Amino acid sequence: MLGRDFHAPKLNVKWLTDVTDVTEFKWYEDTEVHKVHLSAILDLYDRRIVSYIISDHNDNPIVFNTFKAAVKANPDAQTPMSWQAYQNMQKKIG
Repeated sequence: MLGRDFHAPKLNVKWLTDVTDVTEFKWYEDTEVHKVHLSAILDLYDRRIVSYIISDHNDNPIVFNTFKAAVKANPDAQTPMSWQAYQNMQKKIG
């Protein structure tokens, strides 16, 4: 969608999400392995994290909740395009 154009002229114009690459962190307590997953959205204008969600599960809701939090936290980004994208994601998961 971005055509490798990772420059944004102002805030909340282009967000980059790790939709396909939720980061997994592991830690160990004795022999027990624990995992936590991080989903984040980055604003390409100033490279700030717009929103992030940490979850025990790597599933669709972590990604959708990250996007929802980003739109909610950035009222000026609540354009019809943003809401349309969010509604399309909701339809996909039912």
